[in-house]
Amino acid sequence: MELKYKVRKAKNLDDSSSLTEGTGTIRWQHMGQQYRINTAAKILFLTLFSSQSEGEITESGIAPLLYTKTNPKATTNTHFQRARNVISFSASTREYPRTEGAQDQSSMIFQLAAVGLGNSEQISDGNLIEFVVASHRDAEPWQFLVLGMEKMQLENKEA
Repeated sequence: MELKYKVRKAKNLDDSSSLTEGTGTIRWQHMGQQYRINTAAKILFLTLFSSQSEGEITESGIAPLLYTKTNPKATTNTHFQRARNVISFSASTREYPRTEGAQDQSSMIFQLAAVGLGNSEQISDGNLIEFVVASHRDAEPWQFLVLGMEKMQLENKEA
C-alpha cells in the first residue's frame, strides 16, 4: 500500500511567499509476520527526509526492530533491542526501556490503526491511547485522545 500527500515548507510561517510545495509518500509492505515502512518527503529535487521502519507483526500489533532516518545532514538508527529490553540510538548515548507497544515515528500511525482494528472499543469517544514513540535520538510517551469518528472519502488509484 502506498499513500501520497502534499508537503509544504516555509522559511517563515507568516510569509506565504516563502512557501514551497513538494510530495510525500508512505509505503507499507508486509511479508508474512514481517513489515517494512518507507517514508519520504521531497521538494523539487531535494529529499527533506526519508525513513525506514522494519520489524514484526505480533499479537500486540506492530513491533519495530530498526528505525533508520536520513536527512540531508546524516543517517541515524534507532534499535529496539528485545534481548536487553531497551531502545538505543546511533545519534545519542541515551537508552530507554522498551515497553510493550513502543513504536518509532513511522510505525506509530500503523500501531494506532492496529489498536482500533484489534479492539474497536479502544477508539470510543473520550478514550486515551498512549504508547512510547522513539525518534532518532530519544523516546517519549505520546498520547492520542479520541475525539469522535469521521467518515472520509479517499481516492483509490490502482497503479
